[in-house]
This record gives sequence, structure tokens and C-alpha cells, in this order.
Amino acid sequence: TDGMRAELSAKDANWVGYNTSNLELVVDLGGATFSGVSVGFLYTGAGGGGIYSPMSVKVSYSQDGETWTSFSEDSGLRDGLNPICVYNYETGIKDAVETRYVKIEATIEYYEHWLFVDEIEIYGELSGQICEKPVIQKNLNAFESIQTGESITLSVEASCTDGGNLSYE
Repeated sequence: TDGMRAELSAKDANWVGYNTSNLELVVDLGGATFSGVSVGFLYTGAGGGGIYSPMSVKVSYSQDGETWTSFSEDSGLRDGLNPICVYNYETGIKDAVETRYVKIEATIEYYEHWLFVDEIEIYGELSGQICEKPVIQKNLNAFESIQTGESITLSVEASCTDGGNLSYE
């Protein structure tokens, strides 16, 4: 994530929109202590474009990406939300856990289809060598749109000078 919080508008390029009712995000920390998570969600409701914050969020961690241990799980999160708002889900800081992967699962109702996600922050400390932040030479357009069944090709150019391995997906 880039450290930039999205504004209270679905047109803000810092939002990433998912057309789904169940979202699963897995972050590979490469090895770190993990003690909490913060994720921003946009809520506009049916009258504001049909973008919903989740009804439930579950955070898990794993060493191998196969076997997961629950870290936190909350439901009924939307109760009392204002008509349009940014809902920031936070687990709270807990005892640190050594792990490689952190999984965030967010669920909205089956008939709701848009989930907009903002900055994802994972609290803890890196293990081993601290790597240099990569330099991005080519940024993607803020908005890309395709229809179901069409294809899209995205590319990025990035480099790092500290000798570390650079990969992206």
C-alpha cells in the first residue's frame, strides 16, 4: 500500500473496487511479527452507487499459506453506519505472532456486489534485513474498465538497488 488514504468519494483513485460479495486478500510478509490489521472500506449504501462496507471481517495468519489460525473475527459491522462514510476496520493491537502470511476476508450480503477497499495496514515488525522500497518507473492509469469476458493487460516497471529480490503480481 502507498500510505495514501482515500477520500469520501468512489471516484478517488486510492479505492480498489471489487465486484464480489466475498473478498479474500492474502499478504505475504516474507517473515515478520504480526500484531494487528487496519483496513478502510467505503460505504455509500444502495442510494449512493451500491458500495457496501462488509458485514463481517476475519483476519487469519499462516506460516505455509495452507493452514490458517484465526486472529480476529467480527460480524454485524455495519450497524449504525451513516448514509455515506469510510469505515475503518481495526483488529486492535494484540500479542505479536511470528508469521509469513496474513489473510483478510470480508463478506457483504449476497445481493450486494461492490466492496471498495482503501489502505491495508499490517502492524508488526519485519524479521531479518529491512529492504529498500522499490522505485516504480511506470504507474498504471487510475481507472481501467472492461466488461466481463474481455481481457486487459497491465504492466509495471520497478527496480530496487539494494540487491533484494523484486517481484510483483
